[in-house]
Amino acid sequence: MAFKYTKGYENYAKFPMHYLRITQSYNAGNHKSHWDKANYKDYPIDLGGLDSGRDYLYAPVDMKIVALNGIGNPKVSNKIFLESINKVKTPNCGTTKIFMTAVHFEDSDVSKFGLKVGKIINMGEIICLEGKETASANHLHLTCGIGNSTKSIQNNNGKWVTKGNCQKPEDIFYIDKNFTIIKDNGGLKFKMLPLLTTIEKVGSPVMRDQTKNQIEILVTNLRLRSSSSTKGKVLGYIKKGFYNYTDVKQNDNYTWYKIENGWVAFDNNWCRLYQKEEVPLPAPEIDSNIEQEEVVIPEEQSDNKSETKKESFFTKIISLIKKLISFLLKR
Repeated sequence: MAFKYTKGYENYAKFPMHYLRITQSYNAGNHKSHWDKANYKDYPIDLGGLDSGRDYLYAPVDMKIVALNGIGNPKVSNKIFLESINKVKTPNCGTTKIFMTAVHFEDSDVSKFGLKVGKIINMGEIICLEGKETASANHLHLTCGIGNSTKSIQNNNGKWVTKGNCQKPEDIFYIDKNFTIIKDNGGLKFKMLPLLTTIEKVGSPVMRDQTKNQIEILVTNLRLRSSSSTKGKVLGYIKKGFYNYTDVKQNDNYTWYKIENGWVAFDNNWCRLYQKEEVPLPAPEIDSNIEQEEVVIPEEQSDNKSETKKESFFTKIISLIKKLISFLLKR
């Protein structure tokens, strides 16, 4: 698994190890006297990493080393004090500068990782390894709080604690699931990183056009993705309005529509579809200046002509007969 803090959360305080495995919570064993009825209190947790080996401690945000105690002294536990460069967001303590301390790393880590007061360790870079310096097994004794801290102090319960505005680890650190796997939370309830709502607004809505296939975005938090998949890279939140779509695909139980340079998943709760309409062509215009030719329809031919010819023939015969009779009578 590739362990990397999630982009976009640089100003969030995140748990500083790949594996969260608490071997002793602040509510258990000799840790309880670190805070219960104490005038100086911290809330330590012992972290064992994945197993009994030596896992890394990472900078949860950009941090600076402000103190190193016990190095080279076998009677004093090695302890590193770090504070955030900037104010960061926490689950329950608002936006503030935070500090973090770690105990029991080995002397060899000082040279191996170049540990010195004033060194800047950027988010995700290694601070040190688990160790068993003044301890019986590899682990790190971790405390954290608001503001800064540079030393330890003995409380009225006889425990050496981190001096400062110490807080419970679950109130300071979020869990980034891309970076940390929870093996044993020791009964503590850590919060996951919140969903970012500051994703860039993208898209250039167009006018409603009945001659084009269009989709209307009805909400402000619909993601535009680089591919037609819920795993596609989020390009931003698409602005409300009408968009022409140019392709359609089925994937991940969604119908996806391509608009501009990305894809959106369709649902009646956040989209509305408009299919392009077939617009009839307009009738051709007639130029009133052009003279229209008169169409002459020939009259229907009649049989009366033949009848007329017959009548004329008989009339001539009768006339000839009359002339013949008249001639004979004169004789």
